[in-house]
Amino acid sequence: MARCTGDRDIARALCAAENAVKNRARNILEKLQLHFRIEAYSARGRLVDAPAR
Repeated sequence: MARCTGDRDIARALCAAENAVKNRARNILEKLQLHFRIEAYSARGRLVDAPAR
């Protein structure tokens, strides 16, 4: 999700059903109090510790 890939690509990579990926993504967004995946993508640096450079 952080790479802005589609549900189908994520499902293939995880050997999971596409609907399972959609449900999981919806649950993650809900827990983060976000409405759109693009919000999660733009917030990714704030949600995890950025690696030290």
